[in-house]
Amino acid sequence: YTEAHGCSQAVTDQVSPLLSLMARLPKLVATLSAAKEIPLQKRMDILGAAVSPAPLEEAISRFYRLLDRNGRTEVFRLSLIDYLTLYREARGIRMVRVTTAVPDDETVKTGERLAREFFSQEVCTVPRVDPSIIGGFVVESWGYCMDASVRGALDKLDKQLKEKHIRNV
Repeated sequence: YTEAHGCSQAVTDQVSPLLSLMARLPKLVATLSAAKEIPLQKRMDILGAAVSPAPLEEAISRFYRLLDRNGRTEVFRLSLIDYLTLYREARGIRMVRVTTAVPDDETVKTGERLAREFFSQEVCTVPRVDPSIIGGFVVESWGYCMDASVRGALDKLDKQLKEKHIRNV
């Protein structure tokens, strides 16, 4: 539908932040799924407010209303995830997760650049913070892992020392 109506990029521009908001606010997911308890117009207003200041894309509005008519609003979030997956696959965009020890945009950009070079395709980065990696970064995508973290280097060193110790015993 979005391809045929020339609005796939505009829809994607709203779906991505909407999904991020839904991940941070589980009550938003519950509210949008509450077809029997909350009137449709109220849920549509909430959905519109979630993507503001831009008006809600007509394709998203139509799709949500279709789900509501069929009593299926509980699949809205999963449908948005599927939409993004299909959109990215059709355009050859690979999802990568870049984990850093602390929030650090420059390190995430370095991980993103390396992933783009390694996979030879565009990437969409999902940053994550995990203090246990101590420093550096870890890039993960579809079963691949590039570990440039301090924790990874320490684990590798530990393994090498143990193997050397076993051979020397």
